[in-house]
Amino acid sequence: MDAVDRSHEAHGVTPEWRSDLERLALAPLARTGRAYRLWLLALLAVIAWGGYAYSSQIADGLIVTGMRDRISWGVYIASFVFFIGISHAGTLLSAILRAAKARWQLSITRMAELITVVALLVGALFPFIDMGRPDRILNLVFFGRWQSPLMWDILAISTYLTGSTLYLLLPLIPDFALARDRLGPTASRFRRTLFTLGAVGYRGTPTQRRALERAMTVMMIIIIPVAVSVHTVVSWIFAMTLRAPFNTTVFGPFFVAGAIYSGIAAIIVLMAVLRRLLHFEKFITITQFRGLGYLLGAFTLIMAYFNLQEYAVHGYKLEADMPFHFEQLMTGPFWPLFWFYILGGILLPGLLILNPRTRTVRGIVVAAVLALLAMWVERYLIVVAGLRVPLMPYTPADYLPSWVELSIFGAAFALFALIVSLFVKLFPVISIWEVIEHRGPEPDPVPAWTPRPIGAALAARILAIVVIAGTTAGLLLGGQAAADDRTQIAASVPPQASLGQTIEATARLTDASGAPIRSATITFSERRTFLGTTDRSTLADATTDTSGVASVRFELRTSGTLEINADFAGDANHDAATISVPITVSGDAQLYVQTAGVRIPGLNEPPQSGVQAVVLGEPNGILRTVAGLWPALSGWPIGLVLLLIWSLYVFVAYLVTRIARAADEPA
Repeated sequence: MDAVDRSHEAHGVTPEWRSDLERLALAPLARTGRAYRLWLLALLAVIAWGGYAYSSQIADGLIVTGMRDRISWGVYIASFVFFIGISHAGTLLSAILRAAKARWQLSITRMAELITVVALLVGALFPFIDMGRPDRILNLVFFGRWQSPLMWDILAISTYLTGSTLYLLLPLIPDFALARDRLGPTASRFRRTLFTLGAVGYRGTPTQRRALERAMTVMMIIIIPVAVSVHTVVSWIFAMTLRAPFNTTVFGPFFVAGAIYSGIAAIIVLMAVLRRLLHFEKFITITQFRGLGYLLGAFTLIMAYFNLQEYAVHGYKLEADMPFHFEQLMTGPFWPLFWFYILGGILLPGLLILNPRTRTVRGIVVAAVLALLAMWVERYLIVVAGLRVPLMPYTPADYLPSWVELSIFGAAFALFALIVSLFVKLFPVISIWEVIEHRGPEPDPVPAWTPRPIGAALAARILAIVVIAGTTAGLLLGGQAAADDRTQIAASVPPQASLGQTIEATARLTDASGAPIRSATITFSERRTFLGTTDRSTLADATTDTSGVASVRFELRTSGTLEINADFAGDANHDAATISVPITVSGDAQLYVQTAGVRIPGLNEPPQSGVQAVVLGEPNGILRTVAGLWPALSGWPIGLVLLLIWSLYVFVAYLVTRIARAADEPA
């Protein structure tokens, strides 16, 4: 019996069309040209150079990289997050579209699933590389803590890689059988053995079809939550770190959305390359490009929303070290990368997709390339710019990748291309049986977009832009022009004080004529110098009264000769003003101990009674029992989830054995 039964063919399938599909899809498996061998040699050369760079890192340590104690993650971790990200859209998108019974994507599902497996294999190498000492990975095995996001990450990625590999291999079984039947007599011994083993005796019998469909349905359902969990856990590595730029609760969905966005872009790029090289224009048409293009365009809006949420909330509060972070991103050393990410990686791809004139194969591919580049830049900004924010008043560190990091980075992409290239020569990159049985020939393409006269509309758009630009410029320039009055400020603090003593300070604000300025905010801050770097620490804020005087009380926790600054930021009618007043603080800094705050127990420690009182009012026997069991049982929830997922994997493997046992069943 044929592996793809003609009784199951989709509407419109003709013998000629089916023959063309099988011939083109199986052609790369039957012959290998000189250009392909040269391509493999070039990739192997890049990988070998990366191996040499890595050997120098092993010999000399991470000192050969640009990473140091202040910025301890760089290109390696940014690339890790990037590769794990592009792995999402493959299996996840394929599973969602299969669950929705969409058919337009069937000719590209294998490429998408291939990206998932290869990206996971390559991305998982970077944490080992970043460790400097790869043998220390055993410490995670022997001394790993269930409560650590790093341990969650390892468990999630290994589970996702296993499930994605199963999900890639299951639809390959009928195509292995087809290659066995079509290429068996002419293929090499290695390929004949590969096709025979991969087909597991598949003949297309009813029992085998039911077992295969059931296995694919189980994997389709389980792989969706597993895929979402992976990048959520990756985001927790950052969000659960005590760093101001990482202090957000939306990193989980933000990372998942970014992963799907970059993954869709990766599918589009790979689809365009293989379509051109393998001459799949008849089976991968504008339909697939537009379908993925619409998804890419939708995720530009989702990414724009998450970025607006992230920067609007942090920008409104500007707490802790966020002013420094915003400055370095938007106007500081990272501004070219940041604005390329916002404008070139989100805005421009969205415009290319939304504009009918650029919603072509070439335009969609350009949008995908921009999205891919921008998402790697975003990962780099999250890692490097986030770690560059000083934890103490020291000079912000700088990071520049060394030749070792760049060589390994290039070798990773070469390894990605090498695995894809080898896969193309060993397996059909189009799911032949699914296209024949569930899709059929592509419908006639929609006529190209015809431009219409847009003179009035264009004039209206230009007028709107001019009005908005003029309004914005008027507000900015008008606000500056209004602040013409020169403002004067005077401050008074005691010349001497003891460490820990409550200090009373006043400041008086007047305009150019000497009249007091009331209801103005004065910020009192302490000027500190540490390791050659000067910074200011806010002490208190106060509002001036009717006489223009603002009074505050604060304590100083640093001894020596200090400077107290009183600052007025200015408003629509008055200039900004500042004054500095010296004060000498005596005493031993070690004698001053901060007693404010609440101690938070570790993850492996039982809750404190104060926490219990907050939760339930008073400690009780049940809570005390649970608190006592917490260190021992903290890993059980994760263990139960993993047990469920891996049990389903075993069930899928059992279904594959049923396919093999039913090989001799009559049709």
